[in-house]
Amino acid sequence: MGENVRVKDNGIDFGEGYSLVRVGESLRFERDGTVILEINNTGLGLLGATPAAQGAAYTQTYATADKTHANLTSATLTDNTAGTATTTLEAIPNPTDAPATADALRDDLVAVHWPALRNNFADLAASNNAIIVDLTDLKQLVNSVIDDLQAAGLAG
Repeated sequence: MGENVRVKDNGIDFGEGYSLVRVGESLRFERDGTVILEINNTGLGLLGATPAAQGAAYTQTYATADKTHANLTSATLTDNTAGTATTTLEAIPNPTDAPATADALRDDLVAVHWPALRNNFADLAASNNAIIVDLTDLKQLVNSVIDDLQAAGLAG
């Protein structure tokens, strides 16, 4: 054994605070008295956690995996109507200011409100599509993490 390695009562001291301790059915690696890894008949414990058996296997029905966690593509929607409508009957202080005919009211609605409504629906559709892209990216990242943990034997 090297000059820094010493056999102790229940383990081996490797120097510089590292030790391997075997007690009965338990095997522990410690650094300066802090348990780094412990394996016993229950399972595995890392960084001071109580050893536990491997969890049940994950069911991954969404199989695409990707290790790139992209920036968000979605954004906060804002009200872009630039104020309140002035052509609704409730907002007209004097009925004589109201459009004179149904045709005039329709023309006013089509010219003033319809473009804003179409714009709002287009914004909602674009935002929904961006959220789907973000969710898909997150699902792929989670699949990669699960795959890596399973490959290391840390997840079922």
